[in-house]
Amino acid sequence: MTKAKKAADVPRRRGRPKSENRRQNVMEAAAHHFCANGYDAASMRDIADAAGLLVGSLYHHFSSKEDLFINVFEEGLRRTSVGVLAAIKTPREPWAQLEAACIAHVEVILSNDNFVRIADYEFPFQHSETVRGRIIPKRDAYEAIFNKLIKALPLRRGVDRKYLRLTLFGAMGWTLIWYSPGRDTPTIIARRIVDIIRKGAEAR
Repeated sequence: MTKAKKAADVPRRRGRPKSENRRQNVMEAAAHHFCANGYDAASMRDIADAAGLLVGSLYHHFSSKEDLFINVFEEGLRRTSVGVLAAIKTPREPWAQLEAACIAHVEVILSNDNFVRIADYEFPFQHSETVRGRIIPKRDAYEAIFNKLIKALPLRRGVDRKYLRLTLFGAMGWTLIWYSPGRDTPTIIARRIVDIIRKGAEAR
């Protein structure tokens, strides 16, 4: 079967999809392949096939695989940010506010959303300077949400807020490796992580 035939066989709603729909299809296919195979092994040809397009058509939407990856990464961070910002919209006591943010973060990253998994699991230093230059500021902006929450915490003397943040993100991010559905829920996991940190860091 030719690629043109494959593209023609992809189900379409109400005729030919609009450009923005094709772009979203490409991003969804890319997020899947980046998660399943890793960035290096994911080919533009495989992504095009999954999106029901000829490989040359991908470059109408994205200038390169790096550009496609950046857009997937940014969308994952956007989805995560939406969940966390919604969770902390209601003012609470500082530790309760941090717990609400962590619950939202863990719930999102364990939701099997490929976009979110890419944003949380891909390490910027593994990519080119061009990619790092675009995604690191985005990640820093997201972490700034937690920086603000941690800054408000009443901590005992000598606790380094920077390393508290790094410990917190490390613990939450590692859930992608060991989490098993059917046991503790993401909410319970996040609460226990915050509780452990609080017991060691809170001012008495």
